[in-house]
Amino acid sequence: MSEAKKSSGKQTVATLAATVAELQQRVAALEAALAGQSTAGAATAGIAAVVEAPAEEAPAAAPKPRKPDSDPVGAAHRLLRDVLKLAMVPEPDDPEEAELVFVRFLDHVHSERKGTPILENSLRQYTWRQLRRNALIYLRDPEDAGSFDVTRQDPAAIGPRTESVKLFLRATSRMPTPITLRRDVAAEDAWRIESSSL
Repeated sequence: MSEAKKSSGKQTVATLAATVAELQQRVAALEAALAGQSTAGAATAGIAAVVEAPAEEAPAAAPKPRKPDSDPVGAAHRLLRDVLKLAMVPEPDDPEEAELVFVRFLDHVHSERKGTPILENSLRQYTWRQLRRNALIYLRDPEDAGSFDVTRQDPAAIGPRTESVKLFLRATSRMPTPITLRRDVAAEDAWRIESSSL
């Protein structure tokens, strides 16, 4: 583009991109202001304040408070029981049914450890396949998915604010085997599987 065209008031790609970015920030700020208002009059006042304020001063959304977890150890053990129970389901002959069982397993996996074809293929080929093959070696009673023993955990004490825990399950044919659980904001801070060697 010639210098004459640049100086004649035409915008460049760079200036247009900057304008679009600023408008996107203002729209996000408007949406945040509207979400926090309870009446139309207050919403209008909030819009005016946001529009006049620079984008950098837009109010940030407050983080959602964590729900109190009265029994974090019990919640972790229930997750393990549910996962082992799924792993004990006989492999369906129908590929669609097998996929449904795998999708139910994915519900127990941390949101940051799934969601892309590469992550989910790895979960299917390694974590899920191994868990299905080995599930019974962790159980005292092959009919009871909750009959596992945790030989140790790290940290030793799990409280309501513990973010992650590594649990080692007793196994009949190998050393105690770890599974790491971590709180998942996408699941209202419930425990979800971060990694597993089961």
